[in-house]
Amino acid sequence: MSPIVSVVLSSYNHVAFVADAVASVLSQDFADFELVIRDDGSTDGTAELLKTFDDPRTVMIEGGFNVGGAASLNRCIRQARGEFVAVINSDDVWLPHRLSTQLEIMQARPSLGAVFSLAEVIDEAGGDSVDEGHPYRSIFREENRSRQDWLRFFFDFGNCLCHPSVLIRRHVYEELGFYDPLMVQLPDFDMWIRLCSRHDLHIHQEPLLQFRVLNNQANASGDSALKRERLAYETTKVLSHYAKAPVLDDLHEVLPEWIAPDAGVEDRLKGLAAAALAKESSAHHCFALDCHRAVEAIRPQAECDGSLLKSGLRARAFSHVFAPWTICRVEWRKAGEKFNKRASKECRLDPGLMGQDSIELPEGTVQVRLSFAEAVSILELGELSLIDTSGRVGWSLVPSSQQEIKVSGASWLEADHSGGSDIDTDGKWMLAGEAGGSVRIQLPEIEPGQHWRLVFKLAVRQDLRQLVETNKQLAKRVKALEEAKAASSTETSWLKRWI
Repeated sequence: MSPIVSVVLSSYNHVAFVADAVASVLSQDFADFELVIRDDGSTDGTAELLKTFDDPRTVMIEGGFNVGGAASLNRCIRQARGEFVAVINSDDVWLPHRLSTQLEIMQARPSLGAVFSLAEVIDEAGGDSVDEGHPYRSIFREENRSRQDWLRFFFDFGNCLCHPSVLIRRHVYEELGFYDPLMVQLPDFDMWIRLCSRHDLHIHQEPLLQFRVLNNQANASGDSALKRERLAYETTKVLSHYAKAPVLDDLHEVLPEWIAPDAGVEDRLKGLAAAALAKESSAHHCFALDCHRAVEAIRPQAECDGSLLKSGLRARAFSHVFAPWTICRVEWRKAGEKFNKRASKECRLDPGLMGQDSIELPEGTVQVRLSFAEAVSILELGELSLIDTSGRVGWSLVPSSQQEIKVSGASWLEADHSGGSDIDTDGKWMLAGEAGGSVRIQLPEIEPGQHWRLVFKLAVRQDLRQLVETNKQLAKRVKALEEAKAASSTETSWLKRWI
Protein backbone atom coordinates (compact mmCIF):
# COMPACT_ATOMS: atom_id res chain seq x y z
CA MET A 1 0.00 0.00 0.00
CA SER A 2 1.39 3.40 -1.01
CA PRO A 3 1.94 6.06 1.66
CA ILE A 4 -0.02 9.30 1.53
CA VAL A 5 3.11 11.47 1.52
CA SER A 6 6.53 10.97 -0.03
CA VAL A 7 9.28 13.09 1.51
CA VAL A 8 12.22 13.65 -0.85
CA LEU A 9 15.73 14.54 0.29
CA SER A 10 18.81 15.01 -1.90
CA SER A 11 22.07 15.68 -0.07
CA TYR A 12 25.50 16.87 -1.10
CA ASN A 13 28.37 17.29 1.38
CA HIS A 14 26.15 18.01 4.39
CA VAL A 15 27.55 15.44 6.81
CA ALA A 16 27.33 17.99 9.65
CA PHE A 17 23.60 18.60 9.17
CA VAL A 18 21.90 15.72 7.36
CA ALA A 19 21.36 13.59 10.49
CA ASP A 20 19.28 16.38 12.05
CA ALA A 21 17.29 16.74 8.83
CA VAL A 22 16.46 13.04 8.62
CA ALA A 23 15.65 12.81 12.34
CA SER A 24 13.22 15.74 12.06
CA VAL A 25 11.32 13.89 9.32
CA LEU A 26 11.21 10.56 11.16
CA SER A 27 9.88 12.27 14.30
CA GLN A 28 6.82 13.86 12.64
CA ASP A 29 3.50 13.51 14.44
CA PHE A 30 2.08 12.15 11.15
CA ALA A 31 3.37 8.67 10.28
CA ASP A 32 1.96 7.65 6.87
CA PHE A 33 4.91 8.69 4.75
CA GLU A 34 8.05 7.42 3.06
CA LEU A 35 11.39 9.21 3.04
CA VAL A 36 13.15 8.91 -0.32
CA ILE A 37 16.85 9.78 0.01
CA ARG A 38 19.60 10.18 -2.57
CA ASP A 39 23.18 11.29 -1.96
CA ASP A 40 24.48 13.32 -4.91
CA GLY A 41 28.09 12.14 -4.88
CA SER A 42 29.18 13.60 -1.53
CA THR A 43 32.86 13.40 -0.63
CA ASP A 44 32.60 14.22 3.09
CA GLY A 45 31.03 11.01 4.43
CA THR A 46 27.39 12.03 3.97
CA ALA A 47 26.54 8.90 1.96
CA GLU A 48 27.99 6.60 4.61
CA LEU A 49 26.09 8.41 7.37
CA LEU A 50 22.78 8.15 5.51
CA LYS A 51 23.14 4.36 5.31
CA THR A 52 23.13 4.12 9.11
CA PHE A 53 19.45 5.11 9.39
CA ASP A 54 17.46 1.96 10.02
CA ASP A 55 13.81 2.86 9.57
CA PRO A 56 11.34 0.97 7.35
CA ARG A 57 10.00 4.26 6.01
CA THR A 58 13.33 5.23 4.41
CA VAL A 59 14.05 4.43 0.76
CA MET A 60 17.67 4.85 -0.33
CA ILE A 61 18.43 5.55 -4.00
CA GLU A 62 21.90 4.67 -5.10
CA GLY A 63 23.81 7.77 -6.14
CA GLY A 64 27.52 7.38 -6.62
CA PHE A 65 28.15 10.49 -8.69
CA ASN A 66 27.12 14.14 -8.78
CA VAL A 67 24.36 15.06 -11.23
CA GLY A 68 23.34 18.38 -9.66
CA GLY A 69 20.69 19.36 -7.15
CA ALA A 70 17.70 19.58 -9.50
CA ALA A 71 18.48 16.34 -11.36
CA SER A 72 19.08 14.50 -8.10
CA LEU A 73 15.80 15.73 -6.63
CA ASN A 74 13.99 14.66 -9.80
CA ARG A 75 15.26 11.13 -9.29
CA CYS A 76 13.79 11.10 -5.81
CA ILE A 77 10.42 12.37 -7.07
CA ARG A 78 10.29 9.70 -9.76
CA GLN A 79 10.68 7.06 -7.06
CA ALA A 80 7.99 8.65 -4.88
CA ARG A 81 4.76 6.68 -4.48
CA GLY A 82 2.74 9.13 -2.37
CA GLU A 83 -0.19 11.29 -3.44
CA PHE A 84 1.69 14.29 -2.04
CA VAL A 85 5.39 15.14 -2.20
CA ALA A 86 7.19 17.12 0.52
CA VAL A 87 10.69 18.55 0.02
CA ILE A 88 13.37 18.90 2.69
CA ASN A 89 16.87 20.29 2.27
CA SER A 90 19.61 18.21 3.85
CA ASP A 91 20.72 21.10 6.08
CA ASP A 92 17.27 22.14 7.36
CA VAL A 93 15.07 20.89 10.21
CA TRP A 94 11.31 20.32 10.23
CA LEU A 95 9.09 21.15 13.17
CA PRO A 96 7.16 18.05 14.38
CA HIS A 97 3.74 19.14 13.06
CA ARG A 98 4.82 20.17 9.58
CA LEU A 99 3.31 17.29 7.59
CA SER A 100 0.08 17.03 9.56
CA THR A 101 -0.58 20.76 9.31
CA GLN A 102 0.02 21.02 5.57
CA LEU A 103 -1.78 17.80 4.73
CA GLU A 104 -4.89 19.02 6.52
CA ILE A 105 -4.84 22.20 4.42
CA MET A 106 -4.38 20.34 1.14
CA GLN A 107 -7.12 17.82 1.85
CA ALA A 108 -9.54 20.60 2.80
CA ARG A 109 -8.80 22.64 -0.35
CA PRO A 110 -8.63 20.42 -3.46
CA SER A 111 -8.02 23.43 -5.73
CA LEU A 112 -4.57 24.03 -4.23
CA GLY A 113 -1.63 22.71 -6.19
CA ALA A 114 0.84 23.28 -3.35
CA VAL A 115 1.10 24.66 0.16
CA PHE A 116 4.12 26.43 1.67
CA SER A 117 4.91 27.83 5.10
CA LEU A 118 7.00 30.46 6.82
CA ALA A 119 10.39 29.46 8.23
CA GLU A 120 12.45 30.06 11.35
CA VAL A 121 16.04 31.05 10.56
CA ILE A 122 18.90 29.28 12.36
CA ASP A 123 22.68 29.49 12.06
CA GLU A 124 25.11 26.66 11.32
CA ALA A 125 25.07 25.54 14.95
CA GLY A 126 21.27 25.60 15.13
CA GLY A 127 21.22 28.83 17.14
CA ASP A 128 19.60 32.22 16.69
CA SER A 129 22.69 34.31 15.89
CA VAL A 130 21.71 35.19 12.30
CA ASP A 131 21.63 38.98 11.99
CA GLU A 132 18.15 40.52 12.24
CA GLY A 133 18.76 42.36 8.98
CA HIS A 134 19.62 39.19 7.04
CA PRO A 135 17.38 38.77 3.95
CA TYR A 136 16.28 35.28 5.02
CA ARG A 137 14.71 36.81 8.11
CA SER A 138 11.99 38.44 6.01
CA ILE A 139 12.01 37.08 2.45
CA PHE A 140 9.57 34.23 3.15
CA ARG A 141 7.04 36.42 4.99
CA GLU A 142 4.51 37.03 2.25
CA GLU A 143 0.74 37.24 2.25
CA ASN A 144 -1.45 34.97 0.15
CA ARG A 145 -2.50 36.06 -3.33
CA SER A 146 -4.40 34.83 -6.36
CA ARG A 147 -2.31 32.95 -8.90
CA GLN A 148 -2.43 35.97 -11.25
CA ASP A 149 -1.18 38.23 -8.47
CA TRP A 150 1.57 35.72 -7.71
CA LEU A 151 2.65 35.80 -11.35
CA ARG A 152 2.82 39.60 -11.15
CA PHE A 153 4.83 39.44 -7.90
CA PHE A 154 7.28 36.95 -9.43
CA PHE A 155 7.72 39.17 -12.50
CA ASP A 156 8.35 42.29 -10.42
CA PHE A 157 10.29 40.97 -7.43
CA GLY A 158 11.43 37.38 -8.03
CA ASN A 159 11.14 34.37 -5.75
CA CYS A 160 9.96 34.57 -2.16
CA LEU A 161 8.70 31.03 -1.55
CA CYS A 162 10.60 28.67 0.74
CA HIS A 163 11.32 25.58 -1.35
CA PRO A 164 11.98 23.19 1.58
CA SER A 165 8.57 24.12 3.00
CA VAL A 166 6.54 22.93 0.00
CA LEU A 167 3.98 20.12 0.02
CA ILE A 168 2.82 19.57 -3.56
CA ARG A 169 0.42 17.17 -5.24
CA ARG A 170 2.39 14.61 -7.18
CA HIS A 171 0.16 14.91 -10.23
CA VAL A 172 1.20 18.58 -10.46
CA TYR A 173 4.79 17.49 -11.06
CA GLU A 174 3.56 15.01 -13.65
CA GLU A 175 1.45 17.68 -15.35
CA LEU A 176 4.02 20.50 -15.34
CA GLY A 177 7.22 18.49 -15.59
CA PHE A 178 9.93 18.10 -12.97
CA TYR A 179 12.64 20.60 -12.04
CA ASP A 180 14.80 21.86 -14.89
CA PRO A 181 18.11 19.97 -14.48
CA LEU A 182 19.96 22.70 -16.40
CA MET A 183 19.25 25.21 -13.64
CA VAL A 184 21.46 25.62 -10.60
CA GLN A 185 20.14 28.78 -8.89
CA LEU A 186 16.46 28.96 -9.82
CA PRO A 187 14.97 25.49 -10.48
CA ASP A 188 12.40 26.06 -7.72
CA PHE A 189 11.45 29.56 -8.95
CA ASP A 190 11.03 28.16 -12.44
CA MET A 191 8.67 25.55 -10.98
CA TRP A 192 6.59 28.13 -9.07
CA ILE A 193 5.87 30.13 -12.22
CA ARG A 194 4.78 26.96 -14.00
CA LEU A 195 2.72 26.04 -10.94
CA CYS A 196 0.88 29.39 -10.87
CA SER A 197 0.20 29.17 -14.59
CA ARG A 198 -2.40 26.47 -13.79
CA HIS A 199 -2.88 26.10 -10.02
CA ASP A 200 -3.41 28.08 -6.84
CA LEU A 201 -0.92 27.97 -3.98
CA HIS A 202 -1.17 28.81 -0.29
CA ILE A 203 1.34 29.95 2.36
CA HIS A 204 0.56 28.74 5.87
CA GLN A 205 1.24 31.78 8.02
CA GLU A 206 3.41 30.16 10.69
CA PRO A 207 6.87 28.55 10.56
CA LEU A 208 6.89 24.79 9.99
CA LEU A 209 10.64 24.37 9.55
CA GLN A 210 14.00 25.79 10.56
CA PHE A 211 15.94 27.17 7.59
CA ARG A 212 19.68 27.01 8.17
CA VAL A 213 21.85 29.93 7.02
CA LEU A 214 25.40 28.73 6.42
CA ASN A 215 28.53 30.80 6.95
CA ASN A 216 30.35 32.52 4.08
CA GLN A 217 27.32 32.56 1.75
CA ALA A 218 27.56 28.76 1.41
CA ASN A 219 23.81 28.26 0.87
CA ALA A 220 22.87 27.37 -2.69
CA SER A 221 21.08 30.73 -2.86
CA GLY A 222 23.91 32.64 -1.15
CA ASP A 223 25.76 35.48 -2.86
CA SER A 224 28.95 35.12 -4.89
CA ALA A 225 30.18 36.34 -8.27
CA LEU A 226 29.63 32.96 -9.93
CA LYS A 227 26.15 32.62 -8.44
CA ARG A 228 25.23 36.11 -9.68
CA GLU A 229 26.30 35.12 -13.19
CA ARG A 230 24.16 32.00 -13.14
CA LEU A 231 21.28 33.86 -11.49
CA ALA A 232 21.18 36.51 -14.23
CA TYR A 233 21.25 33.90 -16.99
CA GLU A 234 18.62 31.69 -15.37
CA THR A 235 16.33 34.65 -14.67
CA THR A 236 15.99 35.28 -18.42
CA LYS A 237 15.05 31.62 -18.86
CA VAL A 238 12.51 31.73 -16.03
CA LEU A 239 10.89 34.86 -17.47
CA SER A 240 10.43 33.05 -20.80
CA HIS A 241 7.35 31.33 -19.31
CA TYR A 242 5.55 34.68 -19.53
CA ALA A 243 6.02 34.71 -23.31
CA LYS A 244 4.19 31.45 -23.99
CA ALA A 245 0.92 29.73 -23.14
CA PRO A 246 -0.70 29.43 -20.71
CA VAL A 247 0.78 32.51 -18.98
CA LEU A 248 0.78 34.58 -22.20
CA ASP A 249 -2.97 33.97 -22.53
CA ASP A 250 -3.59 35.43 -19.04
CA LEU A 251 -1.16 38.37 -19.24
CA HIS A 252 -3.95 40.95 -19.39
CA GLU A 253 -4.78 39.90 -15.82
CA VAL A 254 -1.13 39.78 -14.73
CA LEU A 255 0.06 43.03 -16.38
CA PRO A 256 -3.21 44.93 -17.03
CA GLU A 257 -1.54 48.32 -17.45
CA TRP A 258 0.60 46.93 -20.27
CA ILE A 259 -1.70 44.47 -22.05
CA ALA A 260 -5.35 44.84 -23.09
CA PRO A 261 -7.79 41.91 -22.64
CA ASP A 262 -8.40 41.67 -26.41
CA ALA A 263 -4.72 41.95 -27.39
CA GLY A 264 -3.40 39.44 -29.89
CA VAL A 265 -0.19 37.46 -29.53
CA GLU A 266 1.98 40.15 -31.12
CA ASP A 267 0.60 42.95 -28.94
CA ARG A 268 0.91 40.77 -25.85
CA LEU A 269 4.58 40.15 -26.58
CA LYS A 270 5.20 43.84 -27.23
CA GLY A 271 3.44 44.79 -24.01
CA LEU A 272 5.43 42.18 -22.12
CA ALA A 273 8.65 43.60 -23.57
CA ALA A 274 7.67 47.12 -22.52
CA ALA A 275 6.92 45.91 -18.98
CA ALA A 276 10.28 44.17 -18.83
CA LEU A 277 12.14 47.26 -20.08
CA ALA A 278 10.52 49.28 -17.31
CA LYS A 279 12.50 47.21 -14.79
CA GLU A 280 16.09 48.04 -13.85
CA SER A 281 17.17 44.40 -14.04
CA SER A 282 19.53 43.48 -16.88
CA ALA A 283 17.91 40.05 -17.04
CA HIS A 284 14.52 41.68 -17.68
CA HIS A 285 16.07 43.82 -20.41
CA CYS A 286 17.59 40.80 -22.12
CA PHE A 287 14.23 39.05 -21.87
CA ALA A 288 12.57 42.10 -23.49
CA LEU A 289 14.85 41.68 -26.50
CA ASP A 290 13.81 38.03 -26.72
CA CYS A 291 10.16 39.14 -26.78
CA HIS A 292 10.83 41.53 -29.65
CA ARG A 293 12.73 38.88 -31.55
CA ALA A 294 9.68 36.65 -31.19
CA VAL A 295 7.50 39.45 -32.60
CA GLU A 296 9.83 40.01 -35.56
CA ALA A 297 9.90 36.26 -36.20
CA ILE A 298 6.14 36.04 -36.70
CA ARG A 299 5.96 39.08 -38.98
CA PRO A 300 6.63 39.18 -42.70
CA GLN A 301 10.00 40.83 -43.25
CA ALA A 302 8.44 43.81 -45.01
CA GLU A 303 6.37 44.64 -41.91
CA CYS A 304 9.25 44.82 -39.41
CA ASP A 305 9.11 48.25 -37.76
CA GLY A 306 12.53 48.36 -36.11
CA SER A 307 11.14 47.90 -32.59
CA LEU A 308 13.86 45.37 -31.84
CA LEU A 309 16.55 47.97 -32.56
CA LYS A 310 14.74 50.60 -30.51
CA SER A 311 14.46 48.24 -27.56
CA GLY A 312 18.08 47.27 -27.95
CA LEU A 313 19.12 50.89 -27.59
CA ARG A 314 17.10 51.23 -24.39
CA ALA A 315 18.20 47.95 -22.84
CA ARG A 316 21.34 47.61 -20.78
CA ALA A 317 24.28 45.88 -22.41
CA PHE A 318 24.15 42.09 -22.02
CA SER A 319 27.69 42.19 -20.65
CA HIS A 320 26.33 44.04 -17.62
CA VAL A 321 24.36 40.92 -16.64
CA PHE A 322 27.62 39.17 -15.83
CA ALA A 323 29.63 42.13 -14.59
CA PRO A 324 30.53 42.31 -10.88
CA TRP A 325 29.19 44.98 -8.57
CA THR A 326 31.33 47.96 -7.67
CA ILE A 327 31.38 48.94 -3.99
CA CYS A 328 31.59 52.65 -3.17
CA ARG A 329 32.48 53.32 0.47
CA VAL A 330 31.46 56.75 1.75
CA GLU A 331 33.80 57.69 4.60
CA TRP A 332 33.75 60.69 6.92
CA ARG A 333 35.92 62.14 9.64
CA LYS A 334 35.59 64.69 12.44
CA ALA A 335 38.10 67.39 13.36
CA GLY A 336 41.42 65.95 14.50
CA GLU A 337 40.53 62.44 13.29
CA LYS A 338 41.67 60.34 10.36
CA PHE A 339 39.41 58.53 7.91
CA ASN A 340 38.63 54.96 8.97
CA LYS A 341 36.27 52.19 7.87
CA ARG A 342 34.29 52.30 11.12
CA ALA A 343 33.00 55.74 10.13
CA SER A 344 31.63 54.78 6.73
CA LYS A 345 28.77 53.35 4.72
CA GLU A 346 28.96 51.01 1.73
CA CYS A 347 26.89 51.60 -1.42
CA ARG A 348 26.60 49.02 -4.21
CA LEU A 349 26.77 50.22 -7.82
CA ASP A 350 25.37 47.95 -10.52
CA PRO A 351 27.13 48.22 -13.89
CA GLY A 352 25.23 50.33 -16.38
CA LEU A 353 22.72 51.66 -13.83
CA MET A 354 22.68 55.05 -12.17
CA GLY A 355 23.28 54.80 -8.46
CA GLN A 356 21.69 57.64 -6.50
CA ASP A 357 21.92 57.99 -2.74
CA SER A 358 21.60 60.50 0.08
CA ILE A 359 23.57 59.89 3.27
CA GLU A 360 23.07 61.73 6.54
CA LEU A 361 26.50 62.53 7.98
CA PRO A 362 27.14 62.44 11.75
CA GLU A 363 27.22 65.69 13.66
CA GLY A 364 30.72 67.17 13.69
CA THR A 365 31.74 65.82 10.29
CA VAL A 366 34.34 68.05 8.66
CA GLN A 367 35.32 66.05 5.58
CA VAL A 368 33.98 63.27 3.32
CA ARG A 369 35.55 61.01 0.74
CA LEU A 370 34.35 58.28 -1.64
CA SER A 371 36.57 55.21 -1.83
CA PHE A 372 36.61 52.39 -4.36
CA ALA A 373 38.59 49.31 -3.35
CA GLU A 374 39.17 48.41 -7.00
CA ALA A 375 39.72 51.05 -9.61
CA VAL A 376 36.99 51.61 -12.17
CA SER A 377 38.15 52.53 -15.62
CA ILE A 378 35.39 55.11 -16.10
CA LEU A 379 32.96 56.49 -13.52
CA GLU A 380 30.23 59.01 -14.37
CA LEU A 381 29.42 61.60 -11.69
CA GLY A 382 26.04 63.21 -12.22
CA GLU A 383 25.90 64.99 -8.87
CA LEU A 384 28.15 65.39 -5.86
CA SER A 385 26.85 67.82 -3.23
CA LEU A 386 26.82 68.55 0.49
CA ILE A 387 23.51 69.98 1.73
CA ASP A 388 22.57 71.15 5.24
CA THR A 389 19.25 70.57 7.05
CA SER A 390 17.78 73.82 5.67
CA GLY A 391 18.43 72.68 2.10
CA ARG A 392 21.35 75.04 1.60
CA VAL A 393 24.05 73.67 -0.70
CA GLY A 394 27.33 74.04 1.17
CA TRP A 395 29.44 72.57 -1.62
CA SER A 396 28.79 71.03 -5.02
CA LEU A 397 30.93 69.72 -7.85
CA VAL A 398 30.82 72.40 -10.55
CA PRO A 399 33.54 73.70 -12.90
CA SER A 400 34.61 76.36 -10.42
CA SER A 401 34.97 73.82 -7.56
CA GLN A 402 36.68 71.04 -9.51
CA GLN A 403 40.11 72.00 -8.16
CA GLU A 404 38.87 71.78 -4.57
CA ILE A 405 38.62 68.00 -4.55
CA LYS A 406 41.50 65.58 -4.41
CA VAL A 407 41.57 62.36 -6.46
CA SER A 408 44.08 59.75 -5.34
CA GLY A 409 45.15 56.62 -7.20
CA ALA A 410 45.94 56.34 -10.89
CA SER A 411 42.85 58.33 -11.86
CA TRP A 412 41.86 61.84 -12.83
CA LEU A 413 38.67 63.89 -12.98
CA GLU A 414 37.50 65.72 -16.05
CA ALA A 415 34.30 67.29 -17.38
CA ASP A 416 32.26 65.10 -19.71
CA HIS A 417 31.65 66.77 -23.06
CA SER A 418 30.55 63.62 -24.89
CA GLY A 419 26.83 64.38 -24.74
CA GLY A 420 26.10 60.67 -24.56
CA SER A 421 25.59 60.27 -20.84
CA ASP A 422 22.43 58.70 -19.43
CA ILE A 423 22.61 61.04 -16.43
CA ASP A 424 19.86 63.63 -16.56
CA THR A 425 21.74 66.62 -15.18
CA ASP A 426 23.59 69.64 -16.52
CA GLY A 427 26.91 68.80 -14.86
CA LYS A 428 28.50 65.54 -15.98
CA TRP A 429 31.95 64.47 -14.85
CA MET A 430 34.12 61.52 -15.70
CA LEU A 431 36.54 59.82 -13.34
CA ALA A 432 38.89 57.99 -15.69
CA GLY A 433 41.92 55.94 -14.79
CA GLU A 434 43.91 52.75 -14.87
CA ALA A 435 42.51 49.50 -13.45
CA GLY A 436 44.34 47.78 -10.65
CA GLY A 437 44.51 50.14 -7.69
CA SER A 438 42.18 51.84 -5.23
CA VAL A 439 40.67 55.24 -5.98
CA ARG A 440 39.51 57.94 -3.55
CA ILE A 441 37.62 61.17 -4.21
CA GLN A 442 38.18 63.52 -1.27
CA LEU A 443 35.91 66.53 -0.89
CA PRO A 444 37.04 69.82 0.72
CA GLU A 445 36.52 70.45 4.43
CA ILE A 446 33.11 71.74 5.55
CA GLU A 447 31.73 73.66 8.54
CA PRO A 448 31.74 71.28 11.54
CA GLY A 449 28.80 72.93 13.30
CA GLN A 450 26.23 71.92 10.69
CA HIS A 451 24.32 68.70 10.01
CA TRP A 452 25.29 67.72 6.48
CA ARG A 453 23.83 65.33 3.95
CA LEU A 454 25.89 63.92 1.05
CA VAL A 455 23.94 63.58 -2.20
CA PHE A 456 25.47 61.82 -5.16
CA LYS A 457 24.68 60.15 -8.48
CA LEU A 458 27.21 57.66 -9.84
CA ALA A 459 27.29 55.22 -12.73
CA VAL A 460 30.01 52.70 -13.60
CA ARG A 461 30.74 52.31 -17.28
CA GLN A 462 31.88 48.91 -18.44
CA ASP A 463 35.63 48.37 -18.50
CA LEU A 464 35.94 46.64 -21.88
CA ARG A 465 39.58 45.72 -21.40
CA GLN A 466 38.80 44.04 -18.12
CA LEU A 467 35.76 42.32 -19.67
CA VAL A 468 37.91 40.81 -22.43
CA GLU A 469 40.38 39.52 -19.86
CA THR A 470 37.55 38.10 -17.74
CA ASN A 471 36.08 36.36 -20.79
CA LYS A 472 39.45 34.75 -21.48
CA GLN A 473 39.63 33.45 -17.92
CA LEU A 474 36.06 32.12 -18.12
CA ALA A 475 36.86 30.40 -21.40
CA LYS A 476 39.78 28.62 -19.75
CA ARG A 477 37.54 27.51 -16.89
CA VAL A 478 34.87 26.21 -19.29
CA LYS A 479 37.48 24.34 -21.33
CA ALA A 480 38.88 22.74 -18.16
CA LEU A 481 35.38 21.67 -17.10
CA GLU A 482 34.68 20.19 -20.52
CA GLU A 483 37.90 18.21 -20.42
CA ALA A 484 37.22 17.01 -16.89
CA LYS A 485 33.72 15.84 -17.82
CA ALA A 486 34.65 14.28 -21.17
CA ALA A 487 35.05 10.81 -19.70
CA SER A 488 32.05 11.04 -17.35
CA SER A 489 28.91 8.92 -17.51
CA THR A 490 26.25 9.90 -20.00
CA GLU A 491 24.05 10.65 -17.00
CA THR A 492 25.96 13.91 -16.54
CA SER A 493 25.37 15.01 -20.13
CA TRP A 494 22.97 17.71 -18.91
CA LEU A 495 25.91 19.50 -17.32
CA LYS A 496 27.91 19.36 -20.54
CA ARG A 497 24.98 20.87 -22.44
CA TRP A 498 24.70 23.68 -19.88
CA ILE A 499 28.43 24.40 -20.13
